[in-house]
Amino acid sequence: MHFKIEMASNGRIVIPQKVRELLGLQNGGTVILDVDGDDGVRMTTRRHGLMQAQRMTLAAIKGTEWEHRSAVDALIEDRRLAAEREDEELFGSTRSAA
Repeated sequence: MHFKIEMASNGRIVIPQKVRELLGLQNGGTVILDVDGDDGVRMTTRRHGLMQAQRMTLAAIKGTEWEHRSAVDALIEDRRLAAEREDEELFGSTRSAA
């Protein structure tokens, strides 16, 4: 779908109603413009950007040990291991060995 829009002298543009409806934009809503060099501009919403980032993350971890792990569990385990390393550096032993 293509739309021809004009820019006002102050740099403002009006997003056509059909586009606002397709993107689910309300008055005062925020859009994200991705400028790709000489190739043009892509307009999206924050919600769409978040969904795209989630899809990319899921695709990146597919087939790895992280695919079926809870992010919270992974963070807790990471912090526990970091604490053990710090204890080892400071005291020469881990908490579990004490």
